[in-house]
Amino acid sequence: MKSPSPLGIAPVRSFDVRIDTSAYEPFIAQMRKFGETFGFTMLIKPGSPRPYDMFFQMWRHDVKLLASNDSDTGATDLKFGVGFYPKRGEPAPPPESIAPLVEGLLRLLAEVPGASISDATPSR
Repeated sequence: MKSPSPLGIAPVRSFDVRIDTSAYEPFIAQMRKFGETFGFTMLIKPGSPRPYDMFFQMWRHDVKLLASNDSDTGATDLKFGVGFYPKRGEPAPPPESIAPLVEGLLRLLAEVPGASISDATPSR
């Protein structure tokens, strides 16, 4: 599944998170912990019947987070695309309001064994 970018809306910040299949459950736990810690309403569900295909939708008053398995077919590791988006019909939140969310997400994902996180924010 490709990252579920809303049509015509670029993420404010986005990341690629690579993990081994053995770190799949810890990754899900840390994503859930992020949502709970930062006051998001969450929908976390399988994106398809394929193994390791989890979809995350989180939202609160100022921002949305969407994430999904973005692994290449036949890859031996898992790659999840994670993005922060403005709420539909609203301007992008200022960087200073996203910064604590980004820091919190990166701190929690750093606890996932073997996680490799790279910034994938598109150039503006």
